[in-house]
Amino acid sequence: MTLEHRVKITCEVRIPSKSVARFQLSPHIGPNIAILSGGSGASPLARCIKKYTHNSVFIITMYDDGGSSKIIRDAFDIPPPGDLRNCLMNLADESKQGKPEIIDVFSHRLAYGEYKPGSLQQELDSFINATHQKMQSVEPGLANIIGLYLNEFDQRKPIDFDLRRASVGNLVMVGCYFLHGNDFENAEYLIASLARVKGAVIPVTLGNYYLGAVLSDRTIVIGQANITNQKGRYTAPIERIFFLEKKSNEAPEIDVSANPRAISALSDVDVIVYSMGSFYTSIIPCLMTKGIASAIRSSNAHKVFIANSIADDESKNLTVSKMLRILVSICQEYDPHPGEVQDYVQYVIANDHGMIKEQRGRAFYIPVDKDDIVDTGVGLLEYPLEENRGKFDPDLMSRILLSFAHM
Repeated sequence: MTLEHRVKITCEVRIPSKSVARFQLSPHIGPNIAILSGGSGASPLARCIKKYTHNSVFIITMYDDGGSSKIIRDAFDIPPPGDLRNCLMNLADESKQGKPEIIDVFSHRLAYGEYKPGSLQQELDSFINATHQKMQSVEPGLANIIGLYLNEFDQRKPIDFDLRRASVGNLVMVGCYFLHGNDFENAEYLIASLARVKGAVIPVTLGNYYLGAVLSDRTIVIGQANITNQKGRYTAPIERIFFLEKKSNEAPEIDVSANPRAISALSDVDVIVYSMGSFYTSIIPCLMTKGIASAIRSSNAHKVFIANSIADDESKNLTVSKMLRILVSICQEYDPHPGEVQDYVQYVIANDHGMIKEQRGRAFYIPVDKDDIVDTGVGLLEYPLEENRGKFDPDLMSRILLSFAHM
């Protein structure tokens, strides 16, 4: 019989740690890290972190209802595949040992407009029949699988389905969803296998739900796209987010349960990260999904919040400390056994632009109010994160986050 003992060792670690570079030698045995994210916010991080570890888990929100996701959701009444597909492609093996031709196919978008009647359908047919130039380099067996799922999509799509700028990867996932039990877990597994994905992507919930928001002036905003891109229609800040089963002002608020795989993943990692991205429509909905907050509290992982640097429609009147307090309060509200602040967050990673009260408006920096952050008992670590205004250096961020695996 094997006896196991758990001991707690305290050590001092420089962050970022120089030893993180060693992970590149054996990324297949790299640290286990869970990243709560939306679709695009953590894309650069996903693309970079696979150099260091193949054991990252991206837990993705499933509430997008804009762009091509809106077209798919309206046509089929299913969850949106776009954010899953996007994250999978960013984690895919781009080397010669991988399947770059598969990535090329799944990332392809059909033409924006019909330059002649039926041309978009012809382009789709060329992928189904493997006559498209990008399909020519795909192994025949894999091309047949892709064609099978695209054909299933083609047979099910409404006659007026808008194919302009449609992602081939999204259409493959829709076909797979219907052929294998109306479940995007199967579609995710298929694409992960075909593209040799170096990590895991897990939808936070398996249901088909929408987001709503209540603003401080009591205005109700329905739909993730409307909350994220307000286009000057609203001036009041967001007060709270809620879930809906239908995208309608008349639909009642509902509770949403987490995907069991997402809960399980959080219990077996070295680091849990609240990623950069849309604060109220990506990170907060993850924490409101029943089961996630309690899984975070119960985990022995280090818990790190990456603060956005640039203000947007979702962060009106917010500072980093206010975002931190909102995040923790949501965790406590949705946890049946609420814990203390540090049960949910132990460190904040912020860009070092400091607290500049004048920079509060749209397109300006979110103030890093250091004293108020420290007053919560959470550690603040500031770095020159920006490559460009509002865009963090993904390699520096990867090294910072993976350094916590040494603690």
